[in-house]
Formats: sequence, C-alpha cells, structure tokens
Amino acid sequence: MTLAQSLDEAASRFAERPLVITDSHTHSYRDIQRWSRELAAGLVSLGVGVGDHVAVVLGNFSDFVALKYAIARIGAVAVPINYSLRRQELSYILGQSDSKVLVTMDRLRDRDYLDDLDALVPGWERTGGGSLWPRLRHVVVLPTEGTTRPGALSLGAL
Repeated sequence: MTLAQSLDEAASRFAERPLVITDSHTHSYRDIQRWSRELAAGLVSLGVGVGDHVAVVLGNFSDFVALKYAIARIGAVAVPINYSLRRQELSYILGQSDSKVLVTMDRLRDRDYLDDLDALVPGWERTGGGSLWPRLRHVVVLPTEGTTRPGALSLGAL
C-alpha cells in the first residue's frame, strides 16, 4: 500500500477524526485527503510525474503534511530540506536534489526565503533554477500567513 493509499484508506474509515491539529486549525483525515488531491493536481499541471523530485522547504505547517501526501499520490519523490539552512547550504542541497519543482515558504520569523532565491537565481519567478539548478523548472511560494487551511494554495491555479 502506498502512502497516499494509506491516507485514502484512513479517510474512508475515520473521515472526520483529526489528523493534523495546530493552534489555530484542526484538519480531519478527509480534509487532508482532499487537500492532497488538489495539490497533486497542481503538481501534475506543473509537469511533475512519477519519479520526479519535488524539493520542499517548509516549517512545521499543515501545508507540509498535505504536500507530502500529494507528492506521494502522484508517485513523485519528496525532498524535504531543512528550513534553517543558510543560503549557500540551501543552494548546495537544491543543486544535488535533482528537483523539478521547489515548494517553499516566503518567510519564517526573520528569514526571507525569497531574498535567498533572489540572491542565488535572479529571475527565479520566470526561469525556475536558471543555470544554477537547471532541472528546477518551477518555484511555488506558500505565504506563511493564513495558509494553514485546506485549499489555501491551489497549485493548479498557477
């Protein structure tokens, strides 16, 4: 049974039971299942398929849980990257990750991840990883405020 199949099975049995509980939201198995399906569709629309790598730089947010299931749902490979890495460490890991898509947050505490991207790959919004990370085609940014709910980001809308 795959990770996504495991979630689907649990959602069929425990639909309304809490799966993710944060200070501000509680997400049921069904919520995470639906959210992961939306995110999976968005990733597919960006060209992510079976075996493709998706780098993820996120804090301890509900988004990470739904995204991890979404990546598994399409048979891609999640590459979680420690969000506390410094700019050059992040660059090295991304270069080694073979990722097609990067999903990152805009900021966390005093750290601005978009500033890091600007310094490493000017124009990343249009070019993805540019010549620094040539396999990276898309960068998806999750705003850190107000995204801890299903449907906060629809990758399909990009």
